[in-house]
Amino acid sequence: MISALAVVFLHVNDCFWQFSSTGRYWITANMIECVFYFAVPVFFMISGAMLIDFNKKYSLREYFTKRINKTLIPYIVWSFLGLAFQTWY
Repeated sequence: MISALAVVFLHVNDCFWQFSSTGRYWITANMIECVFYFAVPVFFMISGAMLIDFNKKYSLREYFTKRINKTLIPYIVWSFLGLAFQTWY
């Protein structure tokens, strides 16, 4: 849960990428970036750990079917909803 919150902090910390050496705002954003950067390798390791011996649980076909249903279909649906929202507003 802490890693998920850290990822949210990293994603909303957009001012870090617009460097301004004089602004206190950027220094604070840099601190946030440094403190919460651990979430990136943690999620990478969690993804790898979840894939260990997956072939004992599922066949390759079943694994990819589950991945497509959980990732690709929602991505397509939300992309079309976002596109429709952007077009009409």
